[in-house]
Amino acid sequence: MSRLILLATIAGTTTRYLATEQYCTRNADTPANTLFDGRLIDAVYERAVSYQHWDRAGGGQSVSYLEFINTDGELDSWLTESWRDVRITLRVVAAGSSYASSTQVGVAVCDRIEAPSNNRIRLVCRSVFERLEKTITTNYPDSITNETLRARPKPITLGHVRWLDPLNPRLNVPAGATRGVHDVADGPFLAVSEVRSRGALATERQDTLPTGTEYFQIQDSDGYGYLFRSQDYRHAVDVLGQVRLDTQALTHSDFPSDSGGDPAGWTVSESGGSTVTWNSAGSVTIDGAASAVSLLQAMSTTAGYYRVEVDVTSGTGVLQIMAGGSVIRSVEVPGPNTVSFWFSSAGGSVSVGVSIDAGATANYTLSAIRAYRVYRINALTEIVRFAGVTRGSLSTGDLDLTALAAVDSGTGYIVGWTSLGGEVRGIDLVNLAARSYGASIFQNASGQLVPVQLAAPASPSFTLDEFQIKEISYEDDLAPGLSTRINYGRNYAPHTSDDMTLATDPAIRAELASEVKTVATTATLHAMYATAAERDALESILSELTDAQSEIDRLCGLYTQVRAFYTVKAFVEDVTPHTI
Repeated sequence: MSRLILLATIAGTTTRYLATEQYCTRNADTPANTLFDGRLIDAVYERAVSYQHWDRAGGGQSVSYLEFINTDGELDSWLTESWRDVRITLRVVAAGSSYASSTQVGVAVCDRIEAPSNNRIRLVCRSVFERLEKTITTNYPDSITNETLRARPKPITLGHVRWLDPLNPRLNVPAGATRGVHDVADGPFLAVSEVRSRGALATERQDTLPTGTEYFQIQDSDGYGYLFRSQDYRHAVDVLGQVRLDTQALTHSDFPSDSGGDPAGWTVSESGGSTVTWNSAGSVTIDGAASAVSLLQAMSTTAGYYRVEVDVTSGTGVLQIMAGGSVIRSVEVPGPNTVSFWFSSAGGSVSVGVSIDAGATANYTLSAIRAYRVYRINALTEIVRFAGVTRGSLSTGDLDLTALAAVDSGTGYIVGWTSLGGEVRGIDLVNLAARSYGASIFQNASGQLVPVQLAAPASPSFTLDEFQIKEISYEDDLAPGLSTRINYGRNYAPHTSDDMTLATDPAIRAELASEVKTVATTATLHAMYATAAERDALESILSELTDAQSEIDRLCGLYTQVRAFYTVKAFVEDVTPHTI
C-alpha cells in the first residue's frame, strides 16, 4: 500500500509549504527543489452536497482547520500576522512520487489563527462558498429627497419580475422634473415594460432600454413620469431587471494620446470647416462649424445589447451618438455630464462614436467614449456572478463558469426575483437561484463554485474491491422535502379588489390578485413517495410556466423508482478517490 502525504501550500505574506511528513519536490517540478516541512498533524476537510427535497443536514463544504506542531516555537511569529482570507491549497501525493503526480483535493480560506496549546498552531478555515455569507445590498444615499429611504437598502431586481410595487428615491422633488420616476433596480436595468395604475394600463412610453443620463425609467411626455403609489393610485410594474456590463470594449476610450493631431485609435471624418482636435491627454474637441464631422471606432460585437457612455466636458448644439452608421440618440448637453445610450447588434463589426450633422453649429469637448456589452442577470450563471463577484468578495476564477453555463443552456430557465428593499446575503441568493434549477452549489477540489444536479446513475467513476471495503450502510431516500408541485411567477405586489378599480380584463385582475402561480408534475411517482402530493409546493424564482413545468417533471421523474443513500467506508491506497 502506498503511503499518502497531505501537502498544504499557504499563500500568505510569504508562501509556506507544509505537509504531514517531510517532502521535497524535484528539480523538474514546479515549484522546484522545495521542502514541505512535516509539521502538519491534523486537517479536517469535508465536501458535501444536499438538496431542498432531501431535507437532511450535510450540505456544504468546509475545511474546519489545519493544525501544526510547534514544540520548538518556530511558528510563534505566525501569531502576529494577518491571516484573514489567506488561501490554502491542499494536495495529496504518494511518498517518493514527483509533485507533478500529486492531486489537488481542496482549497480553504483562512479565517483566523489560534494557539490551542503551547505546542500547537491552528489555522481556522472556511470554504470559498462560505465567503458568500455577507450582505450584498447597497443603500440609498443621504442625498435623495425621499428622506424615509435614506440609508435604507436599495431594491435588487433580477430577471423578469411581474409584478412589482416600485420605490422612488426622489419622490416629491419640488422642481417636478424628476417627480415620480421609478427606481426599481439597484443599478442599470433593462426596462420597465408595463405600468398599471389601479389595474389599468398606464404606460405612456416603452423603451427597450433606459436612455439618458440616469438609470431611472420611465418619464412620460410632460416630464412628470408616473406618480408613486398613493391613496388614489396603486401601481403594478412589469420589470425586466438588472444587467451586467462587461469589460469596456473600446481602445483609447479616454483619449490618452494623439496620432497626427487626431486622437489615437479613432477614425476621424472632417468636411468643410469642421474639425476634430486632440487637446491633451483625456480631452478631444469636435466642432461642427456647419459641416458634417464624426469621431468613430469600430468594435467587434456579438448578438445582443450594448451600452455607450459619452463623458461631456462642455458643449453647445446637437451632438449625435452613433452606432453602426445610425444615430441612436441626439442630445444637447452643456456639461459636465455623462450621457448613456443603448443599441442592439446582430453581431459583427460596429462603428461607435459621435458625430455632428451637416448644417449644425455644435461644438463639444469630450473626455471619454466608452462601450460595454450588456448581459441580463436573469439566469443561474449571472446570478452567481452577481452575488459572488459583482457584490461579493470572490473573483471569476472562484466560479466554474463553464459548468454554470452548461446548466443554463441545458435548461434555459429564466428567473424573476426582487429583494423588495430588504437586506440580502449572497449565499442566500445563490442557493435560492440554484434550487430553482434543481441544483446545489458545490465547491470542487479546485475551490471553484460549481452547480451539481441530481441525475440518473451513470457509469462508475471509481471501483472498490472487497479487500478495500470496510463497511456499507443503506438508507432509503424518503425525500421528505419532495413535492409534486412547484411555485413560479411570483407577484411581488398582490392587489386587492379595491386596488384594481380600473382593471376590466378578468385575466389581468386574476393575475394581479394572485401572489404566486403553481404547476404540478405530469410524472407518476413511485408509491414510496405518494405523500409528496400532499406537501407544500417547492419554492423557486422561475418566472415562466414552461420552465416550472419542465423542472418539476425533471425532478419528479427521478422518483418514479425507489432511490436510496449508500455510505461506503473503505481503505484507499492512491489518490484516485480524491478526483471524483
